[in-house]
Amino acid sequence: MGRGKCHTWRRYCPCDYVTTAILERMSNVTMSTVPQAYVFAFDPTPEQVSLLRSHIGGTRFAYNALLGLIQANWDENRQRRAADEE
Repeated sequence: MGRGKCHTWRRYCPCDYVTTAILERMSNVTMSTVPQAYVFAFDPTPEQVSLLRSHIGGTRFAYNALLGLIQANWDENRQRRAADEE
């Protein structure tokens, strides 16, 4: 992949700079590796969009149900403390 061909929307492509040569004062060349970044496109099909929405809806339901249980427990504990119970 050449410069700008894999990520046309960016100024530079991170895969162009995987390995860089650093010249030291005595003209010895030391090779140093640079972390490489990957960019992935997220382009689901209509069926996958439906499945993702279903999954996200299920996780929201579970989160809200558990949050309701926690809030009920907190309210119960506050009432017990107000009544000097433990």
